[in-house]
Amino acid sequence: MITKISTSSCGLRPLLASLIFCLFFFEGYSSELVVRPPDGKVGKEQVLIFLPGARVPAENYQDLLSKIQNEVNRPLWTITLKFLGDVPQPLRLKSRVERVIKNLNKNLDSKILQEDIWLSGHSLGGINARRIASEYGGLILLSSYFDRLGDRNKSDFPKFERPVLLLSGELDGLTRPAYLVRDAKFDTSSINKEDWNKSVILLPEVNHSLFAYDDYLVNGDLPTTLNPSVGRKLIAKAAGLFMTIHSNQTEARLKANSMESLYELKKQSDELMRSYETAYAMDSTLCGDAQGLIIKEDLGQNTNVNINSQTEKGIHKFALAKPTIEIGSKKEPIITTVKFVDNYRNIIDLGNISLAPKASFCKMKSAESVVNADLDEEIHKKTSCSKIQRRLMLETLYLLTDKQYQRYLESGKILDIVKEKKNSTGIGWLSSGSDLIDEEDGDYFVNTRSLYTNLDAPKLFNGMTYCKLVTPARLLDWYLIDSLIPDSN
Repeated sequence: MITKISTSSCGLRPLLASLIFCLFFFEGYSSELVVRPPDGKVGKEQVLIFLPGARVPAENYQDLLSKIQNEVNRPLWTITLKFLGDVPQPLRLKSRVERVIKNLNKNLDSKILQEDIWLSGHSLGGINARRIASEYGGLILLSSYFDRLGDRNKSDFPKFERPVLLLSGELDGLTRPAYLVRDAKFDTSSINKEDWNKSVILLPEVNHSLFAYDDYLVNGDLPTTLNPSVGRKLIAKAAGLFMTIHSNQTEARLKANSMESLYELKKQSDELMRSYETAYAMDSTLCGDAQGLIIKEDLGQNTNVNINSQTEKGIHKFALAKPTIEIGSKKEPIITTVKFVDNYRNIIDLGNISLAPKASFCKMKSAESVVNADLDEEIHKKTSCSKIQRRLMLETLYLLTDKQYQRYLESGKILDIVKEKKNSTGIGWLSSGSDLIDEEDGDYFVNTRSLYTNLDAPKLFNGMTYCKLVTPARLLDWYLIDSLIPDSN
């Protein structure tokens, strides 16, 4: 049963004054959707306050919320907040939630404790819910995440003291899986301990849309063959298990069973996340690995060379930096490469922007410069930036599961061509230009950029191999997300 409880209005005033008041001081829409617990549940009542995603009517989430009510072990009220224009707003959200709880307590003639009040939200609704959730019993983010507000390397997720579940889908084109993967390192879930305060779970074949829609694909989302009702039941199961684990009224055996069931979902999730973790690890050693490939391909697999890597965070310092080659005490060459990571401009941490870099710039030494540095070897071949890029593409493809690879092939957007633009100046090579993944007449390709110098160039500039490369993390994002986005989106 759905009940509407009035919470605010703009009052009877002259039209202009009323409009101004509503636009700048409104505390939400004029009602919430309040649904009582299903029959047959026993124990102390609890409540889930839910914030819809942007431009999604509150009514669309009632099937999901009903399934969550059925999954939890205690009576659960759900209250879905409605907003003007169906856009969740943080403005005076705290006071609005307090008033909604006060109204519910009044209707129940009892008081629901803070620890029995959960905050949840989908997409943007989750981001707003998170801002006030620390005062309540717990937080469930659906296709949402702990945003960074400009700094992608900092998050208050590990400092969040309440139980929190980050739950999204493998095929979410808007809140990309990588956004959950970066917080997975703070996950405390384990079958061997009871500290489940932070759980990050990626569900197979779930996309952004089925949280609220049966037959509508949100712009930018990925299609799925998963039945929406089945998908929502899977989402509700994970949310219900997490709430049951954190209920102080859950008896020990039920809690242990719930942890075991949730851990099974967690193991599936870890498998889906592993490719992202591997790709980002490959990103971190990219330039050193590329330098190693040049040496092994051009001089032979047994060539003894030590390789160090340094990273410059500023483009201006990177422009002035040069790779170096020295001869160590044991007469072996020591190469130091220089790296710069060109990230997408992501100042407000929007989920549908790739977390992976646009490209990595690698300044390396050529094989002939190593030979010239007193290594008694012969050059067998000359490795190009395009060859390194092809190697990266192949290695990243190996990270896909059979099912993921099949989806990628069926998309028709196969990224198997590498074009190389050779630059003659450092300024030309550094210039960002367009994204390195491009399309022409239906063919998708990587357009890597390079700069090579011979040994007869001035000493400071000779024997260089400079490559601008699409990294494994960005390639993986293409294979698993970008290639699957319908052209109509």
